[in-house]
Amino acid sequence: MSENMSEQMNEQEIHREAVKNTARFMDEIKLEDVVTLDFQGKSSITDYYIIATVNSYGQLRGAVKRLHEYFYQQQIDCRGGKKQSEEDNWTLLDCDYFIIHLMTKEARAFYDLEKLWFEAERLETGA
Repeated sequence: MSENMSEQMNEQEIHREAVKNTARFMDEIKLEDVVTLDFQGKSSITDYYIIATVNSYGQLRGAVKRLHEYFYQQQIDCRGGKKQSEEDNWTLLDCDYFIIHLMTKEARAFYDLEKLWFEAERLETGA
């Protein structure tokens, strides 16, 4: 195996572990129904989606703040989620190789992203 392929594989493994750790952290901060979808080779946008349910605007704001603190500690570059209004029912955090969707129960049921993205495999994270 060439050195370049080995480096690329190592980067993919690092990304996969970062996604799993992020999903576990989201579970720890009491986000509900955390699901991780693996889109490697299926999407030009990102490699993974993490979807979670929030119960209130306060929980959404708190989760975004805690996630940004976590990303800072983990040296993960992540954008988004900083401007919310109380009407927001879906917030997106773009972390380059993974995207987080924080949704209310109503928005999650309405958009049903897991069904929409049925071709993606679920990544077991322990969350």
